[in-house]
Amino acid sequence: MNSPVPVENCASLSRAACIGLWRIDHSHVVFESAMSSDAEPLTDLRILQSLAEQAARTQAPQIRSLQPRDDLRLFLLTIPVVHRDRTRSVVGFVLGEPVVRGSALERWELVEDRAELSLTDGCYGELNYFQEISREVRFPLGTGLPGMTWKTGVPRLLHPLAACPEFLRAGEAGEAGLEIGIGFPIIGERSEVQSVLLLLSSSGISLASEFQIWTESSGRSTQTDRLIVEQSPIEDSGEQKMLEGVIEDLVLEAFARKTALVERIPAPSGRETGLVVLPVLHDFGISSALVLVMNGK
Repeated sequence: MNSPVPVENCASLSRAACIGLWRIDHSHVVFESAMSSDAEPLTDLRILQSLAEQAARTQAPQIRSLQPRDDLRLFLLTIPVVHRDRTRSVVGFVLGEPVVRGSALERWELVEDRAELSLTDGCYGELNYFQEISREVRFPLGTGLPGMTWKTGVPRLLHPLAACPEFLRAGEAGEAGLEIGIGFPIIGERSEVQSVLLLLSSSGISLASEFQIWTESSGRSTQTDRLIVEQSPIEDSGEQKMLEGVIEDLVLEAFARKTALVERIPAPSGRETGLVVLPVLHDFGISSALVLVMNGK
């Protein structure tokens, strides 16, 4: 991978074996940083590298299911950050059990006449019936979680899915044990949404301990939505306030640099928190960001 940047071992990544960040430098996809709870993080990053390159080239999320051994199954996910028709960075995830077993990752893309979204890729673990139903559904603008994410152009959080009228597959989601829905828009040409990524999971095995949505207005960032899946073990109010300030600073940095960020934040107590900031960058309208928080142990 030809990078001097070290991989941080991060015990807080119990929900993801590895998270990597690549930046785009003159059309080259260059590894920048990573956090890993895996004993062999470089192996995970090599697996993700080609998928990060594909996400950068296509400007679309890439989703794969991989089974390197009979007793092991992985989900691979890479998410591009696009600004002014150019991919600026890519964040990649290696997800293992139990996230794989009870989650669904979906990519919804606009059909040729841009009238509705159709499922073009997905990984469903053991959720076979939910997968079959999803293949038959399409979403017009403003309909369902994919259609509303497309319409607003900002990330969306839904919980619990079975009780959300906006989630049109609520009944099937309840049967599959899916409780959390995250919609993330991918910006394409002319600052328009070209695809929508959905992250669906139960509360017990979601991708992150906490999800936050931030929006930018007049040079300031404001947290506009928050979903706490797992309470933070941080008991000291000063330490918690410090973490909140770090998150706000990272969101502002992501907006200013037009890039995603992957950071490991140590604390005086010895705990650490993993943070992923995924900005949605608009030339017109309000830019926003999805923040994933991985609580420390």
